[in-house]
Amino acid sequence: MQVTVQLARTQMEHEGALKLLQGGRKEIGFNDREPEPGGLWLTKHHALPSTNTVVAMAGGEVIGALTLFGESAFQLPLEAQADLSGFKKNLEGRVAEVSYPSVAPEAAGNADVLLALYHFALCFGSAYCHYDAYLTQVPAAWAERYRSLLNYENLNVPEKIPGLALYRTAREGADFQGFFSTGFDVRFRFPERKFFLVAHQSLDPQTMHYLFNQRTRLFESLSDLEVRVLKNYYDHGEYAPILPNRELHLSFGKIPAHRRFPMACEGYLRHPRGQRIELQMLDASKEGLKIRSAEPLRLGTDYPITLQVGVMKQAEVIAKAVWVDEAAKVAGLNVRSGDRNWQRLIEYLECDFLRAVA
Repeated sequence: MQVTVQLARTQMEHEGALKLLQGGRKEIGFNDREPEPGGLWLTKHHALPSTNTVVAMAGGEVIGALTLFGESAFQLPLEAQADLSGFKKNLEGRVAEVSYPSVAPEAAGNADVLLALYHFALCFGSAYCHYDAYLTQVPAAWAERYRSLLNYENLNVPEKIPGLALYRTAREGADFQGFFSTGFDVRFRFPERKFFLVAHQSLDPQTMHYLFNQRTRLFESLSDLEVRVLKNYYDHGEYAPILPNRELHLSFGKIPAHRRFPMACEGYLRHPRGQRIELQMLDASKEGLKIRSAEPLRLGTDYPITLQVGVMKQAEVIAKAVWVDEAAKVAGLNVRSGDRNWQRLIEYLECDFLRAVA
């Protein structure tokens, strides 16, 4: 049996994975009085571009799955049960949550499939998304395997939660191929990476509509604030009609005019006095970017900025600081002009982003 491990891409792959993952919740100890809507483990987090579902495929069918949740305005799923603020403060890095994996009956007991799922998820999370640590919630009976084989450690939380919470750092590495059985035939299909993105959208508009509006009615149940979070990402193009069409009663500003994309690009800018200031671009859109800089910027000042947007790809922009958080050294800038590489980045984000995953 040849197994291919990849990000879920099609409606069939997403639905097959979510069916398997719903079954895994019972093993952890979740005693849901009612199953998740539609018999799927589908949450609001699954709609975010920072969430990726990994599938093991054999013979055109999903035989194993897990989900990798990046940090977002929705927080991590585990944070609905436990306070992780102390852990995250001490880490000072990017954290992701890895769901408990599930496999189909025909792959039950196949440790190679589980290891292959983890190999892909942790390699993808570290190399593509720049995560520094991973959390997971597993059945108590599996804890020792996670500690000895996957290098997890106990995560002590004061709250009583189903199963056990564990964590590992990216420094532990993610290559489990040496543990595969002799003859295990597996192929890893990583997505193309043209630019330094930290979120890799894998839900096309049709699949999102099917899962959240037809297969379930999850979008209807979202609060105004949760809808607003999704509109920050999706209130454009083919995605816009999928989101709930209702007036949002919120006290803060308007939805951005252009879709924003999380990034992880290093770069620098030139201060008006001439010195070079190192920075990291946190997100980008057609009109602007958000950065964290070594020194706070001056509100209303134009800055020439150089960004390493991909391997051997450098972009130059001139941008004006339109808001500044001096304490966090984070600023939002309006792009006044950009070179050809900047234009190519924006074109890729707005036009080819989904096709790169397909």
